[in-house]
Amino acid sequence: MLSNKKIDEIANQVLLVGNLSNSELLEFCELANQRYRKGNPIISDENYDFIFISELTKRMPNHPFLKQIEDESEG
Repeated sequence: MLSNKKIDEIANQVLLVGNLSNSELLEFCELANQRYRKGNPIISDENYDFIFISELTKRMPNHPFLKQIEDESEG
């Protein structure tokens, strides 16, 4: 489980996406998505899509998290 400190370091790009393990990257993406849906984003949509989800797609293209389609009205 990611610590609050590590979450902040990832969100602020002190700790780069390339240095994260697959499980850390997945956990961060799940958390970022959850916070966005609750109206409390920790990163911009652009960073989420083009940095984090892009990297997750490269590493784990068939992961169920990437297949989820969420209603934009949630959150």
